[in-house]
Amino acid sequence: LILPGETALIVGGIAASQGHVNLWVMVGVAVAAAIAGDSIGYEMGRRLGPQIRVSRVGRWIGEDRWERAEHSLKRRGGPAVLIGRWVGILRAVVPGVAGISGMAYGRFLMWNVIGALLWAPAVVGGGYLAGNSLWAFER
Repeated sequence: LILPGETALIVGGIAASQGHVNLWVMVGVAVAAAIAGDSIGYEMGRRLGPQIRVSRVGRWIGEDRWERAEHSLKRRGGPAVLIGRWVGILRAVVPGVAGISGMAYGRFLMWNVIGALLWAPAVVGGGYLAGNSLWAFER
């Protein structure tokens, strides 16, 4: 939530299209950052989840929504982590809910890595293609 990851990766892809950064380095950094970011979110959910649920924000969200989110994650499991990677608000919420719900970290990590390996190159590649298109259009 601090830095919009998708925007940063698109800008990184554009920078790579202009030769300011190596495309493959950008993809590698993007994948590593995506994995680390969601792992931190998972751990925050695991450790702080109960406190967040009873906080002012947690009460505003409502116990019913918390329970539905946990139930949905338990029912869908790892694929929910993968799908959550592709939807902005879910990308921010799913890791924490996975931690709150008690999903085993090994299972979470496997799906987190798969999602990052698919998502990060796609977004950086989109930025790369957009950067090439912008300069072609300018010419």
